[in-house]
Amino acid sequence: YAATSSYVPTIKAGAVAASSFTSPGGDPYFADVIFSTPSANNSYAVTITGEDARSWTVQSKSPTQFTIQTNSTVALTNGTVVWWIAIPYNNS
Repeated sequence: YAATSSYVPTIKAGAVAASSFTSPGGDPYFADVIFSTPSANNSYAVTITGEDARSWTVQSKSPTQFTIQTNSTVALTNGTVVWWIAIPYNNS
C-alpha cells in the first residue's frame, strides 16, 4: 500500500540488549518488546536484525507488545544488540 494523506503509518523501532534475553528452564532465549504507545491493532510487520547470527521469530504480537525469540538455547554474545522495526499496514 502506498502512503496517502488518509493513511500515514507510524513506525516504531528500538533495540534490545543481549542481557535482556532470558531462557527459563533451558528453553530458547526470548525478550519482550513493550511499546511506549500502543498500536491501533496488531496489524504490523516486524523486522529483526541482530549482531549474533540467528533465525529470529516474532511471537505473541499484540497492540502493546511482541516477543522476540532467538530459536536457540545458546545465549547471545554479551554486549550485542538486537534491533527491531515495527511497521503498521492498512488492512481496511
